[in-house]
Amino acid sequence: MTTTDRSSVRTTVYWTSGSNLLAGIWLVIAPFALAYNDIEGALWNDIIIGISIFVLVLAAWSAYASRDVRPGA
Repeated sequence: MTTTDRSSVRTTVYWTSGSNLLAGIWLVIAPFALAYNDIEGALWNDIIIGISIFVLVLAAWSAYASRDVRPGA
């Protein structure tokens, strides 16, 4: 894989993970913003899934942040 390919993959991971991060944040905020906190299952489902997405995004970012994009690396 060339340096340009690795850089392109890293950029793609950052952008897609960033959009997933926004979706995760929205899932945590949505029950309160949309006032459906009286539906117990939906509230906790959104909060747990939102936090899970946030953790997975951090894992994806950390996996690609420690990669070296120099030729031959």
